[in-house]
Amino acid sequence: MAFIFPSASLVPDKATVAKRWLATTTWFDGDVDAVEVPFRCAYRFDDPAGRVGVETLVVHDGGRWLQVPFTYRDAPLPGGDSALIAQMQHSVLGRRWVYPGAADPVAVSCYIRTIIDRGRSATVEFDSDDGRRRVELGVSAHGTGTTGLSGHDVDVLGILEADLDSATARIQTSMGLVTIPYIVEADGDLTTAGPALVGSVPGLHGDVVLATFEPRA
Repeated sequence: MAFIFPSASLVPDKATVAKRWLATTTWFDGDVDAVEVPFRCAYRFDDPAGRVGVETLVVHDGGRWLQVPFTYRDAPLPGGDSALIAQMQHSVLGRRWVYPGAADPVAVSCYIRTIIDRGRSATVEFDSDDGRRRVELGVSAHGTGTTGLSGHDVDVLGILEADLDSATARIQTSMGLVTIPYIVEADGDLTTAGPALVGSVPGLHGDVVLATFEPRA
């Protein structure tokens, strides 16, 4: 379960950071000023340690849906200086260091764990005067599962190599290859995707592939 603070302010806000990151990538060929970041159109994962916020924004550039995976940390990612996207000031939690999800071992672990355990993206809740309430996010994701592996194995994950410069991030880990397509393709054949994270995206028919996992032989 992920917990949010609805009345908190972020400087800069997530939309600004998402557009800033897209503008720096080599694969994004659209107009960054035309990118729309719909309110709460995202999915999240739980960090088992409860330290790192793991969120993928799903944004629209006028003709395509795009994934923007982020992590929000309360301290810099060790060895991650070159991957740092921005620093945010959260009015409740303080300073946050923002990284691409594909470059953060915690986020990559969450993808693998959710895929192989047939898990689901995190539920999101907040406190109100009426008690704890659930937030409905615009994207719901779930893993399709695999055999011979358990989410308990993911705690020892290490990133061996990462190619983050193309339209599909490819992260080679100690458990296998994770791919995260930044451009969401509709009407794909889910039966050929193998172990995958799939989900519903507003405006697209049926489930789409959000990530895949190929275990090491």
